[in-house]
Amino acid sequence: MKDWNWENIPQLAVNGSHKKSLDFLRNLYEKLVTEYSPEQIKISIISSSPDIVIDKKYLYSEPVTNQNSVADLLIRLDQEILCRYQTFSSAGVKNIKEYNTGKNKIPYIFVLIDDLMKLSESIDKINLIKSRAAGIYTVGCTENYSELPMTLRGYFQVK
Repeated sequence: MKDWNWENIPQLAVNGSHKKSLDFLRNLYEKLVTEYSPEQIKISIISSSPDIVIDKKYLYSEPVTNQNSVADLLIRLDQEILCRYQTFSSAGVKNIKEYNTGKNKIPYIFVLIDDLMKLSESIDKINLIKSRAAGIYTVGCTENYSELPMTLRGYFQVK
């Protein structure tokens, strides 16, 4: 994880056991909250193990622990992307990095998913192409990356 530069990776898929995935997400969460302030980043967690959360002031939304709430979060994130693009357009910039060089700043959002396979149909609803420029990064874990639908695999870099 030391060499992972999230600004250069649109979406990340971590391939490994469920325990390894949870450990990775916990470590990533701790790294993010140690290196950035709540004004710089917000985090959403989709996990059957919500104990990843340490500090609620970093949360973009309450942790999602059941399938029924996933669609609501993804719709909210998609609306956030559209809102951010309107903000960028009004400011005459193309992405969050350019926007945040001005006096107004908006936080990056990290969506941490402990089982990408369970969400493979739902996650297709969020515009993963536009999400990077909007400052929204998805890190999804899966036990078998090769079983993810091809359309989804195209968006994720595998670690």
